[in-house]
Amino acid sequence: MIEFREVTKQFAGGPPVLSGITLAVPEGELVVLIGPSGSGKSTLMRLVNRLIEPTSGSVWVDGRDVAEVDVVELRRNIGYVIQSVGLFPHLTVAQNVELVPSITGVPAAQRRRRAEELLALMGLEPAAYAERYPRQLSGGQQQRVGIARALAADPAYLLMDEPFSALDPITREGLQDQFIQLKRDLGQTILFVTHDVEEAVRLGDRICLLGDGVIQQFGPPDELLHRPANGFAASFLGDSRELLRLVLRTAADYMRPPDPAARGQVGLDWPADRALSALLGDGGAAMQVVAPSGEVVGSLRLSDFARSPAELQPAGPPA
Repeated sequence: MIEFREVTKQFAGGPPVLSGITLAVPEGELVVLIGPSGSGKSTLMRLVNRLIEPTSGSVWVDGRDVAEVDVVELRRNIGYVIQSVGLFPHLTVAQNVELVPSITGVPAAQRRRRAEELLALMGLEPAAYAERYPRQLSGGQQQRVGIARALAADPAYLLMDEPFSALDPITREGLQDQFIQLKRDLGQTILFVTHDVEEAVRLGDRICLLGDGVIQQFGPPDELLHRPANGFAASFLGDSRELLRLVLRTAADYMRPPDPAARGQVGLDWPADRALSALLGDGGAAMQVVAPSGEVVGSLRLSDFARSPAELQPAGPPA
């Protein structure tokens, strides 16, 4: 668990960036920090691995006050991924991933196996990519290598500071999908910074909205979107926040029994926003809902998306 206890951070000559922040990041969960520019998202994250120190209060990781932990030891147990990736240009992809294990004395064969496992997990076939250099990769591929490098030492904690924000929309969505699956497989405790509300909703188990140096709201994505705590939260999340709730659900949540008159098809496990888009693109006529096996298991109409949350099953993790 990562805990912030009455944390305040003030830089010389300025007002507090953070004021009395108390927050717990539960073990095994991904908590997203969002908020406007200057709200202290990255500042709060950088306190965890002691890139900066709090003015007052304390930060605890795994039951220990980080101020009392050797900074090198601390950082070896915390993976860190940033927007600019920071790969070493003179090292191959495999060497970049192996960097931390090599420093900690992991045998060469063992760390090479781990690098290849992680590259494969990130969709980069080792035979094709391990010996390339960063300049030979696209931005999305470089970001995948950066995530693999952060995971190479099997850290219990992962800090991610706007890792996908510099990517084009298609690459970004693909990486988000891959990261959702990665999160399920590996189970790290993750603190993730973004300014993108949709990204926060797609990825987060919980969202922490920062503003004016304090926590404006903290809770599951569905709660923030459906019940903003105050005017600040409502304004930041935007007027389309109810539509964003579709990201949390699938076609299965909204479907009705099969309709013989339905035409066209949507997948049972499609995100609900994608299913709605397909309906709109087909003129709003009823569509069949099809299981991965190809069996027709239900139908969808535009009116189904107007049903209240109480009429639906509880939202599960995004597909």
